[in-house]
Amino acid sequence: MTATVHEDNIDLLVEILQDKFNDTISLNPSQYELIKREIPKKEVKAKPTMVVFPKQSQSEVAQLELEALALELELELLNFAA
Repeated sequence: MTATVHEDNIDLLVEILQDKFNDTISLNPSQYELIKREIPKKEVKAKPTMVVFPKQSQSEVAQLELEALALELELELLNFAA
């Protein structure tokens, strides 16, 4: 789909498309060149560190595995949202 929007309304249109419809906007190279300095830079995130736990009972191991799975899902959601 292609649309033409007045320059004053572009910010509002993009915000609505992203927030309400989780949609994306495609730009050609010349359009990107016009706005690239206005794009906010992503923060560099620290890499997570792995903690090694001492031997645990079978139920504790199962609980830790579930917690690890929950953390993996949370990281996937955070990466998806970013």
